[in-house]
Amino acid sequence: MSRVLPSRGLAGMRVWCMLVTVITARWGSVLICGAEVFGQPSPHPETLTFTVVHDADGEPVEGATVSVRMWGGNIKSRQSVLKTDASGEAVLKYPQVDTAVAMWVDIEAPGLVKHFADFGHSIAPEALPVTKEIRLKAGRRVGGVVVDQAGRPVAGVRVDLTVPVTDTPKSNFVYQLFEAVTGADGKWSADGAPLETADLNIDLEHPEFIRGSSELRAGLDNHSILDSGLSISGRVTDAEGQPIRGATITIGRDRWGRLEAPAACEMDGGFRIGALEPQSTWLTAAAPGCAPQVVAVEVRAGAPRVNFALVPGKTTTIRIVDSEGRPLPNVRVVADTWQRFRTLWWDGRTDQNGEVVWSDAPDEPVEYHILLGGYVARRNDQLAPREEPHVIELQREVSVTGIVTDTNKQKVPEFKVTLGYRRPGSDRTIWETSQSTSGRNGKFEVRLTESAEALFIRIVAPDCNPWESEALTVGDGDQRVFVRLNKAE
Repeated sequence: MSRVLPSRGLAGMRVWCMLVTVITARWGSVLICGAEVFGQPSPHPETLTFTVVHDADGEPVEGATVSVRMWGGNIKSRQSVLKTDASGEAVLKYPQVDTAVAMWVDIEAPGLVKHFADFGHSIAPEALPVTKEIRLKAGRRVGGVVVDQAGRPVAGVRVDLTVPVTDTPKSNFVYQLFEAVTGADGKWSADGAPLETADLNIDLEHPEFIRGSSELRAGLDNHSILDSGLSISGRVTDAEGQPIRGATITIGRDRWGRLEAPAACEMDGGFRIGALEPQSTWLTAAAPGCAPQVVAVEVRAGAPRVNFALVPGKTTTIRIVDSEGRPLPNVRVVADTWQRFRTLWWDGRTDQNGEVVWSDAPDEPVEYHILLGGYVARRNDQLAPREEPHVIELQREVSVTGIVTDTNKQKVPEFKVTLGYRRPGSDRTIWETSQSTSGRNGKFEVRLTESAEALFIRIVAPDCNPWESEALTVGDGDQRVFVRLNKAE
């Protein structure tokens, strides 16, 4: 997530002009001096007023639940739940904000379709919104039954409906409209489905069946069938054939993005994994004190048992320091890729000495992700077990702040900001389009949180030519830019 720094106010105007990065603008827009537009920053708003109305007639919705989540900067995570009054209004009192924050909100009311709004992940304090109107569409009750291949009802199936987010500066983003669970009779029902259900599908999940989906139809007569699939079984022991307490099995080549936890082995080391489709895949066995082991398997009817004999693990010690060599505590260190597999689950935190120890590591090098808020993430360190600690240095995140005006020197009210970067040794620019944020009142702030040697800024505003910076050097530290957008012809 992007994070930003606070404005320095009028007293910092001269410093801002001196430190502004001289870069070349593309597509007809120009870079300008900050003294032309800086002025006194906008006051920090104290409240945000939500107005919730019916989409059909604009009438207020009383009693709607407004759930607001803010995080980032000096706010670790803040959840506020409000109720709208007779006029459809609910007022959020902002906490003290001294750095940019992220903010989400979802609004629910009986009989209406839930609405989700994403305000962005890099909202400068002075750019926090003061009003937001939400128009809730009429919804309907839907339901149905889930059965197995023999027509028997299946209890405990999680049924959910997700739809794309439209009220967001980001792309490729979905949220959950509703979730229901089938009863003993296999039936489920939920409120808040859209009146128009064309092109909508419900997702079905149960630990003993292959995950499925089904077209959502209006009404309470939806009928879904789940397939129990195939299974694979085996046993995990140590090198002497003794079962290991806490052994687990992970199926597949990449655990990231999956909801399933690793399968736990029984006390005797045995395991069985069901709800599988026919496939060629891999099993990774892991256990406390042992090195992980991976084998290729064929999932098919009558497949043989898969047995593992694990050997003792090796020790890898990692020490994390800042650019001054000082130890950094509470750094998250994640074992990511090993022999082209992403099936390791080890995840540690550094102590007060900046050290974290993994005593169940494999012999081979492992690629680690090293993460700490306020610092640039490291994701490609290949580290193998050894006696002395590996010392890794983290760099502070790079902040890019700016002011955006039009040709009349008026601050552009709303625009979209996208951060791009080039990794060391690469000529390819990676644009974080899914993490684009909204600039408001002519101001924006974003942070580079990934390792890079150059970064770029792209700004798009209604009725203006888009603007894109030349490469900004990461080694120069925080960047400040002032941009004037030309009107589109």
